[in-house]
Amino acid sequence: MGQSVWGGRAGDTAAGISWDWIEVADGIVAIADPMMMTTNLRLLGSEGEVLTAHEVAPHLNAIVHRLPWQAEVRHALEQARPAQQPAVAQRKRGLLRLRDFGAPTQPG
Repeated sequence: MGQSVWGGRAGDTAAGISWDWIEVADGIVAIADPMMMTTNLRLLGSEGEVLTAHEVAPHLNAIVHRLPWQAEVRHALEQARPAQQPAVAQRKRGLLRLRDFGAPTQPG
């Protein structure tokens, strides 16, 4: 689990979004709670009113969905994990066969 922070600058103004993520399976990361993103953005409704956090959440999720954050997190996780033994790494990629474990390849 961890937290991602994405942001940018436009002139003297900076904007950012952060959210917690979890690894739900090996190499599969997801937003921990899509309703709990933090941002300094203020979104306005059609009448110019500032939207509530609940109203903003779907818009923030749409922004985050377009970011390549999952690839960045997977890369960071790969860098943080200790090097695996070759057989373990191959098994995780699904490259080992029954014969790699001394099992017969033909029935009988």
